[in-house]
Amino acid sequence: MPLPESGPLSLNDIRVELGANATNVSLGNMSDTAGKEEPDAISDFYGFSAASAPSVSTNAATSIEHFQMTLNGNVTSDGGATVTARGFYFGTDSNYTNNLQISVGSGTGTFSTTRTSLNANQLYYITSYATNSQGTTIGSTVTATTTALTSFTYRAGEGGGALGDAEAACEEALSTNIIGYGTSINGGAPATNSYVFSNTTGTSPLGNGFYKLVAGKGFFSFGVSGGSGQVTTGASAC
Repeated sequence: MPLPESGPLSLNDIRVELGANATNVSLGNMSDTAGKEEPDAISDFYGFSAASAPSVSTNAATSIEHFQMTLNGNVTSDGGATVTARGFYFGTDSNYTNNLQISVGSGTGTFSTTRTSLNANQLYYITSYATNSQGTTIGSTVTATTTALTSFTYRAGEGGGALGDAEAACEEALSTNIIGYGTSINGGAPATNSYVFSNTTGTSPLGNGFYKLVAGKGFFSFGVSGGSGQVTTGASAC
């Protein structure tokens, strides 16, 4: 039976609540059963709760792309007390305490969140957590790797910048070769809705403009949306 928050409280009330042995109905035995430290006091048992920390699992990541993925978890039990916080630790460190803590609501059941602006071909560690009045439970750690970008080679103006116009791109004869990274490459040029970056880590999108293909006199022009490196205009040729 639930213990009263106030009023008379007998040792037998405590014994029943704790499920302790009926042959030793003493304050010391009840205190030991409840995990209390000495000195023993009857006041320790007012408002006593048999609740425990919640149970939480980390599920596999889904919708994994070059620069984003969805994290998934499940609070399978509240431990007898309301789950007030839940979420993930997410980052590139195998020690979850060094990664970013991400809050995803409260309560039991499945929960998820999508992380964007990630690095391509990068291993990430995902660890779930859940908290109630009895403490925080850390779930298992799972890993997921974003997909790799496809490489292509192009020529640009001095310093790797876009050439001034289509004519300049067609006549480009500089030896400046830069390895670029993108997706859905079609004939050496990035297709609309693909991503184009100028370095191996996938963190610096090329600027709007004209870039000459290494082979022949073709060139391509494109614009990016929101600095994300996503192509919004298609390829062209001389």
